[in-house]
Amino acid sequence: MSEEYDWDSANSTWIVRSKQVYRTYYYSKREDVVLSIDAEVSDVFSKTYPNPVVGNELNIELKDCVGFDYVIFNIAGTQLQSGKSIGSKTAIEVGDLSKGTYLLRITSEGQTLVNKFIKK
Repeated sequence: MSEEYDWDSANSTWIVRSKQVYRTYYYSKREDVVLSIDAEVSDVFSKTYPNPVVGNELNIELKDCVGFDYVIFNIAGTQLQSGKSIGSKTAIEVGDLSKGTYLLRITSEGQTLVNKFIKK
């Protein structure tokens, strides 16, 4: 995966542009805390549904994958939940999350995707 890194001194954040995933990730000085994402193309590599989540399950499907790790962060960047999936699909229990907006970081085979989802 090819990535470019830029320091945004006005906002004190690292901007990481991933050419393979076609997204721009914004990180704080703390390592691996995603602050926001600007999607440049539709999700070709993954599906996260339903979004917004009305019930208790968030489904993840990755294309051509044998397993992945996931982490859920709140908007402030605090890690709330993590887990592993064996296979290309899993359902995550999100019934304990409060209503709001969350970031889901998915890592598989050295590649990282970050999707935003809403819990209603």
